[in-house]
Amino acid sequence: MASLFKKAEQEILFYLNSVFNRRQTKTILFYPEYPHKRTIIYKILKHLKYNITSNPRHYFDLVFYWEDTTFRKVQPVFEKFNPEKIMNIHCTDISKEKISEVFEEVFGYGLNIDPATYLGECVKKNNLNAKHDGIVIKCPIQDSEEGFVYQKILNNKINDDLVLDLRTPVMKGKIPFIYLKFKKIEDRFTNDLYKSEIASTNEYLTEEETKMISEFCSRIGLDYGELDVLRNKDDGKIYIVDVNYTPWGPPAKLSEDENRIALIRMSEVFKQLYF
Repeated sequence: MASLFKKAEQEILFYLNSVFNRRQTKTILFYPEYPHKRTIIYKILKHLKYNITSNPRHYFDLVFYWEDTTFRKVQPVFEKFNPEKIMNIHCTDISKEKISEVFEEVFGYGLNIDPATYLGECVKKNNLNAKHDGIVIKCPIQDSEEGFVYQKILNNKINDDLVLDLRTPVMKGKIPFIYLKFKKIEDRFTNDLYKSEIASTNEYLTEEETKMISEFCSRIGLDYGELDVLRNKDDGKIYIVDVNYTPWGPPAKLSEDENRIALIRMSEVFKQLYF
């Protein structure tokens, strides 16, 4: 019953927005799921006064393959659409294993270790997306656990108390800016933030690194989404550790002004790149 009410609400909003904007606005189809109101794309489209629908019978200008899960199968309804209009149609696997595989292909160095032969500490993470359950273990171990990956511990400390994650929004291979996500060391594998800021891309990534991130997105099929990137102080290299094609945002602990700036900037880039 709740889902029926939600669908009815979405249809009403769709038609009200169409009438209010005299049917001059763009319409974006999300399928098979409707985007949550806390996702950044929902906020972008509301800011631009674009229509949002999950009904493939509506006329639309652009499609997002929108399904909040790690593994996806292409929807049969997409066969009727122009594939160039479907964002993330080729991004069907954002497991840690897939991310590591594509990352190593593009960057030429990797993150995964063999826990049976590796000497020292590593991080054990769920292969599924958005679990935030990483733990530090000592290797070697006798038996690895199915459904988990074992990776190097990256030194992204900025002082004795905090680590820094680079959250990079990506649209068609372009990175409009970077979210700096500061975490307490004990929270490094969680989604709990100490503070957040916005920074220019070129302050934290070289031109070559930006190109390689764009190539990574192309190979994994990510037309729109966000990446978690860590810079390892021990070797100076960056590592892509996570991919999200249904990101919420902007991140918590961002100031009100920076939150507004992020939304405006993302909206400008979205309009420029997709229309």
